Amino acid sequence: MKSKIIVFTNLFPYPWEPQRATFNRQQIEHLSNGYDLQALVPISWLDWLKVSLKKTSIKKPVTGIKVTYFRYFYIPKMLRWSYGLTLLISTLRVLPKLIRKQRPTVIYSPWAYPDGFVAVILGKLLHIPVVIKVLGTDINVLPLIFGVKCQIAWTLKHAAGVVAVSQDLANKVISLGSLPENTHVIYDGVNHDRFKPINQQYCRDQCGLKQNLRIILYVGNLLNTKGCLDLVESFSLVKQQIPDVILLYIGKGDDCAKNISKLATQRGINEAVHILGTKTHDEIAIWMNASNIVVLPSYNEGVPNVLLEAMACGVPVVATNVGGIPEVVPDYAGVLIKPGDQPLLADTLITALSKSWDTNHISDYMLKFSWEKNISELKSILNTRSLS
Repeated sequence: MKSKIIVFTNLFPYPWEPQRATFNRQQIEHLSNGYDLQALVPISWLDWLKVSLKKTSIKKPVTGIKVTYFRYFYIPKMLRWSYGLTLLISTLRVLPKLIRKQRPTVIYSPWAYPDGFVAVILGKLLHIPVVIKVLGTDINVLPLIFGVKCQIAWTLKHAAGVVAVSQDLANKVISLGSLPENTHVIYDGVNHDRFKPINQQYCRDQCGLKQNLRIILYVGNLLNTKGCLDLVESFSLVKQQIPDVILLYIGKGDDCAKNISKLATQRGINEAVHILGTKTHDEIAIWMNASNIVVLPSYNEGVPNVLLEAMACGVPVVATNVGGIPEVVPDYAGVLIKPGDQPLLADTLITALSKSWDTNHISDYMLKFSWEKNISELKSILNTRSLS
């Protein structure tokens, strides 16, 4: 009989948002092949209310994984230091039913706060080891919020193991209190059956794009902290030098999308800036292969999967030298710059668009980033921490 594991995380698709947190879903799906896995996914009571009013099914499955969704109560945008307590109370309403039939041997919680914090408390109450995964914002940004840093530090200190997606994050969690011997770096994987070099002409035909265009693509949540507005400003300078270039955004974020459109109109480049909304992973692979450059001018990151996936397609990247990005982007696969420098971003994009890149060299390099390798390393940690 397979060992039972509970994955406790908010980073998982919702029935009404199947493209949410696809990077985390991929790992959990692969992990489920070796365990009797149950995902426990908190949903904001506000999102739950909005969906309920629209009469959308909340219980409809989005993957083959066993999932329990439950409402998570908190005060929006206030008292963020209390989110751990309110999530704990919300979780105690549903957890006993999950462990009644079979006690899990380990709890795995991707995201340090409040998910990981609550998971470690539950682990102590139930005498079940907990392994935390840190991804970026949960360590780079959340500790700056009043009252949250001490909770994250306590979580890292008392977890049975901490998995970081980059060496940069590993160093940061150790400085916050994670024991070095309990801290492990495991880079996320890439689905190479999906993200691989595909003929650019074919992909452009599939996307309805002209063959003579030069294309810059951004993929991710549309946020100011991701450099989305910096990118528009920089693109206006690129457009002056390269008239046949266009900028595409794939992702969601209504407020930022409006600001992108407004700024593009002000700069007179609105016809060359296109916001495409969310796309499936299969579609994103096609759009990446249709592009000349994938760009991510973010202010803080762990190791963004979008860069790994772009390089797996053989597409060069332009990104910022923050977090774990310098660990995974070699010179022959892209260019890294400091965040927030719009003229430098523009110059870098112009140079990158004019350069001849070796697609095969880039994609071959990425073969070492696989979900098979990722899961093998993660299982080793989970199994050594599990209850016997």
